[in-house]
Amino acid sequence: MTGTARGKGRGYHHGDLRAALLRVGLELVAERGITGFTLREVARRAGVSHAAPYHHFADRGALVSAIVAESYSALAAALQHAAAQAGDDPIERIQAMGEGYVGFALAGPERYRLMFRSELAGDPFGADSVNQAGAAAFGALVSAVESAHRAGRFADGMDVGTVATACWATVHGVSSLLLDGALGIRPDQAERAQQLARRLIGITLRGLGGPRERMTA
Repeated sequence: MTGTARGKGRGYHHGDLRAALLRVGLELVAERGITGFTLREVARRAGVSHAAPYHHFADRGALVSAIVAESYSALAAALQHAAAQAGDDPIERIQAMGEGYVGFALAGPERYRLMFRSELAGDPFGADSVNQAGAAAFGALVSAVESAHRAGRFADGMDVGTVATACWATVHGVSSLLLDGALGIRPDQAERAQQLARRLIGITLRGLGGPRERMTA
């Protein structure tokens, strides 16, 4: 059998095989790392023929690239959702996006680490799709920073690019340190992790010239 015919038991239907392969691929990355599985194994776990994945991905590298691109798209959606939930104040929106970023990292450590592996920026992993998806995620933050900048919420001389990079560096650094266990908080201690993230993001925003934020103990 070919295509999605074997996927009946897993609930996969014609048209969603690609999504199923991405999901299974991410599961295997989380379990074994980027080099710990084959495309044949992805097919077997998805319940399809060994040839089926090749209709969507040339090799394992192409599958991994697609996982990374999809992950950046999911991150962009998470950031936009966090901003929408925060209301109209531009600084509060940036704060919420920062907390959303950390939450995204903690919810999927292996996916998060995969997104920032330097070797995925070049062939044969399809840099273009990854870079475009990453730019969209960063663009969500830039948009929020632009709104705050237009409202005069940052110190004189602070340009949008510098502010956005500082915000990203803060949340990326906090996320990585939490995942590495370097801050004395386990990744599964979500409430403590988010409290720390909230305080550190607030410190960064105040340093950039934003208004005083409420500090959470």
